[in-house]
Amino acid sequence: MKIYETMKTILYSIVCIFLVSVFSIVFILVWLFTLPLKNNKQIITYLTVIYCKIIIKTSLSWKVNIHGLEKIEKDKAYVIMPNHQSMLDIPVIAGMGINSLWIAKKEVLYIPLVNFILMIRRDLLIKRGSLSDSKKMIKACRAALRNNISVTVFPEGTRTKTGKIEEFKEGAFVVAKLGHADILPIVIDGSYDTTHPPVGWGLKFPSVINVYILDPIPFDSFQDEQVKDLNKRVHNMMVSYHKTLRPELYN
Repeated sequence: MKIYETMKTILYSIVCIFLVSVFSIVFILVWLFTLPLKNNKQIITYLTVIYCKIIIKTSLSWKVNIHGLEKIEKDKAYVIMPNHQSMLDIPVIAGMGINSLWIAKKEVLYIPLVNFILMIRRDLLIKRGSLSDSKKMIKACRAALRNNISVTVFPEGTRTKTGKIEEFKEGAFVVAKLGHADILPIVIDGSYDTTHPPVGWGLKFPSVINVYILDPIPFDSFQDEQVKDLNKRVHNMMVSYHKTLRPELYN
């Protein structure tokens, strides 16, 4: 049985890598063609949404379910805070089509496909612990929010090593307070399992990834709240929700 699962995973992976490679070449050619255009940023955002959906579809056996899209106001900018389970989280969330500036650590440059998505989109990559990068992040985020562009940041700061939601850093909450923006909490479940199969090798095929958009938290409700208290409140909210889905992770 274990040999069968391993061979199946290897076969799926080969097909997936081939298809993604083909679509990546097409994407690069289209991107180069659009570079001289004035509305290049909007076109690239639209193209990356399609590209991210293709990444998931080319697996042939991955399915992404989005729950709660109706909670998002179309013309409103948020600080979007998803938990971070695996490298698949970026294409999964980016594929939702929200106009957003992504904040990620520079280490993602070593992750294939994810680095390509972020570089093409000209998102912000920062060095953890760098004061100058932190200042640059705050400035870029405030500018984006003023222009009605959402900001997406993983509050955990790194991928979970267990599948459960880990402690949050404070940076995302500082951005929300300084930017006078509502917080949009998102709980991702399943992408950790997809990249950590119980048997076999590499990735799990088939797999289901669920994305749960929780109720937005209005800026007015936390403008006078301390960052550490806001951090704890949002963390407790997301963990409580995730516990209802995967109680075994928190026992």
